[in-house]
This record gives sequence, structure tokens and C-alpha cells, in this order.
Amino acid sequence: NVIIFVVLFLVSLVFVIPFLWTFISSIKPDNEIYSTNIKILPTAVSWIHYQKVFTQLGDFLAFFRNSLVVSFFSVALVVIFSTTMWYSLSKLKYFGKPFFAGVILLVLTIPYVIYLIPIYIMESNAAMLDTCWGLILPYVATNLPLAVFIMQSQFNSVPKELSEAARIDGCNQWKTFYKIMVPVVKPGIATVIIFTFITVWGEFTYARSEERRVG
Repeated sequence: NVIIFVVLFLVSLVFVIPFLWTFISSIKPDNEIYSTNIKILPTAVSWIHYQKVFTQLGDFLAFFRNSLVVSFFSVALVVIFSTTMWYSLSKLKYFGKPFFAGVILLVLTIPYVIYLIPIYIMESNAAMLDTCWGLILPYVATNLPLAVFIMQSQFNSVPKELSEAARIDGCNQWKTFYKIMVPVVKPGIATVIIFTFITVWGEFTYARSEERRVG
């Protein structure tokens, strides 16, 4: 157990160190940041860079708020749609189910940049440019196929006897979904949240296509 703990600790450092280095560099004076004599810790703590963000970038808080709003609603909708969609594809029986599943996964092979111009034209006609929903909807559409693919493996790993037992105990489809299935596939939901948030937060192409501030 000790060896496993040490190995996991060392691996975690690989991911944590870049964040620590970024923060430490942010509180260094400019001359130390650009100095060839690299020092891990600053000789004097300087908050000038944070001060510049709030004083010279007057709309920084508005930008940050918009990013949080767009990311939150995009992640929430992707989680809701991906879980309910693949629950239906995995556990329910209806006509055309393999076709719908194939279409969803086929979208993964198409570069999302191809959608940029058509989406821009549609949003321009719908007067959705320069709005948060003008970014949220494309983000949901482009991130949903990967989320569905992740949830596919989660729901397929759940034995059908579990849902059958829930139905015998009197649960309808909705109760079986959110009381039985959702708790079981929480690891998959967490993975979808992380992947979607990172993608949406760091996305630039769609956001840059809307020239004015989103709000």
C-alpha cells in the first residue's frame, strides 16, 4: 500500500506542478520572470499582475462571468442529454435504435470546425449572435457525441437484471433511471463533466466568431 501511495503521489505531482509553477510565476516581478537565472520561489512577492487584470482590463469580471455561465449551462445540458439519451438507447426497445446510435457516434468523425459557418448563418438568421445561448447551443451539440460515447460504456456495463428488479419493485422508467441507473454511472457522469468543462472553457473558435462581447 505504501508503494502504491508513493507512486500515485509522484504521478499526481506531474499534474499539480504546472499549476503551482503558473501561480508562483504570477506573483514574481517581471525581471524575475524573464531572467535567465531561474528561481523557483520569488525573492519578493508582487501582486501587480493581478492588479493589472482588474484595473487595466475593465471588463474582466464580465468576461469571467460569461465564461462561467456558458460553461455551466453547456456542461449541465450535455450531462442531462447524454445520460437520458444513452439510457434510452441502452435499456429501452424501439424501432430504429441502432440507426440513431450510429448517427450519434458518426458525428465524432466530423471535425467540429466544419460546422462553424453553417452555425454562424443559422444564429445570424435567428438573432442569436452575441448571446450566451449562441455559444451554449453549439457547445452542447459538438460535445454531446463524445459524452454519449462515454455514457455508452457506463450504461452497457450495468446488468439488465438491476433495472428489471427495479421494475418488479414498482419503479417506472423515470424512477429506474434517476434512482437506480444514475447513481451507478456516477463515474461516467464525472468524466463527462470534466471533459466537457475543459473543452468548453478552452474553446476559442466559436467564441471568436462572435466579434462583440457575449452577454
